Amino acid sequence: MLNKGRASVMKRIKEFFLLKDDKFFDLLLKLADCSYVSSREFSAFLNDFDKLDDQGRADRVKALGRLEKEGDALVATIAEELYRNFITPIDREDIHELGSDLDTCIDMLEEAAKKISYYRFEKITPVLKSQAGIVEEQMKGIRNAIAHLRNPVSIKPECRKVLELEDKADDIYEAAMAHLFDPDDVLLVNNALLVIKLKDLYDELEDICDLNQKLALVIEGVAIKHV
Repeated sequence: MLNKGRASVMKRIKEFFLLKDDKFFDLLLKLADCSYVSSREFSAFLNDFDKLDDQGRADRVKALGRLEKEGDALVATIAEELYRNFITPIDREDIHELGSDLDTCIDMLEEAAKKISYYRFEKITPVLKSQAGIVEEQMKGIRNAIAHLRNPVSIKPECRKVLELEDKADDIYEAAMAHLFDPDDVLLVNNALLVIKLKDLYDELEDICDLNQKLALVIEGVAIKHV
């Protein structure tokens, strides 16, 4: 009976602090929104690429740069709040890791967009468009999962979707690598510079998919610890 009463008291204390520190959930959701919007903008950039002139392409890259700065500001705010607050609604390490990884996703999307500009691409391959679409869907799932952090029971289905999408991304990446180094493809065999450029971008987008997988696993871990 004593243990039951103590558990009830601890539950009320935890609920009190959770209400006090909702700012962390709100900040993480804002950062997840920023990440999702970045992925959506990047995917749209690739799909619209052939129809855009040089200025239009530059404007899309600048838009991703603005989102990157917004993400940096949110991560800085999260860090400041972690320094200020001893009690957090979920583990401090998880808040820091989620914030850092979400920000890295935004950074990598901006970097990939810049590379497309630096490399002077005139067309975007179907592989890049497929990878970008998967990143967008993953970020949508991560955003939805973070929106449910206050109610961890609802998180698992969204995280499972992200993990399944990462498996799909792996298949696309492996097929792309096989094609890039196909000795029978005369165009690629005679254009080593194009192969280097494409491999770099395929690698970058695959890395983003892998990072999104990591994010989903961290969120799932939070749900297990705090359900």
